[in-house]
Amino acid sequence: MMTETVPRQLGTASQIAAILGEENSVREMYGPQGAQFYHSLTQNQTGEIDDMLRVCDGRQDGGPALELACGSGRLTVPFLQAGHEMVCLDMSSHMLGILNKRLTESPDVDASRVTTIEGDMTNFALGRRFDLVLLAASAVLYLDDDQRAALFGRVREHLTDDGLFLMSLLEFPMLESSSAPVEYSSVFAVPAPVPMLCTFIDYLDPAERLRSTNFMCQRVQDGAVADTAIYTALSHLASADHIEEELAAAGLRCRSRRDVNSGFEDLWRKMNLGPDFMHMLLLEVVPG
Repeated sequence: MMTETVPRQLGTASQIAAILGEENSVREMYGPQGAQFYHSLTQNQTGEIDDMLRVCDGRQDGGPALELACGSGRLTVPFLQAGHEMVCLDMSSHMLGILNKRLTESPDVDASRVTTIEGDMTNFALGRRFDLVLLAASAVLYLDDDQRAALFGRVREHLTDDGLFLMSLLEFPMLESSSAPVEYSSVFAVPAPVPMLCTFIDYLDPAERLRSTNFMCQRVQDGAVADTAIYTALSHLASADHIEEELAAAGLRCRSRRDVNSGFEDLWRKMNLGPDFMHMLLLEVVPG
């Protein structure tokens, strides 16, 4: 994803970190330990993938697809299975390590059809253009305004004139008319391979346009808590309208956007957040 530098936490997570000792307990979501936890949490979460595959059907013969912020391959593997060749870029060597291991150990994918690159999606030059560029899991929001401008500039440079840039975006409509922070949480158990009690804490600050996503994981051994870690990530809040303005400034045009399944709808319902609190959008972006 983006960096191995541990971001700051907001809300209750920051208070818990202060009690536990931030230096010992807080770990970056895509760092050495966080990457494996993130992979175990998301590897079976399909979210917007089916919708992305449907939009991209028929583009398998257009050469490799460029996937940005590929992570551990949540999107990569289904696209390989659908017949796409992939060039996958991510800033986290730990996430790429998990992806490369999956590719060599999975009997139903051809690892020779994948090229992995460790790099920053706001600053890359691959010396070629792609018919299809992918950015899933609302990863665009890990970037601030300037970083997104740089990303969209790199996408335009690497996209063919009739190419497609497909991007998912998690939007929070209720926050557009409010400046009050919102925090919600949920507790769940992870029985294997390492038994853990996990507390998900999400804090959104409309005034700062920031979102602090945290998983406090208590590893259990012999019936007692043996270790507590807070895996954390900081992202930015931006509406689809704002993102479209940024795309236009980079010479890109959103030809379509629509709601898609995020994979977290059941969790939102359990927390009584309401159907309009947040939704996942899929943006189809083309040059122009």
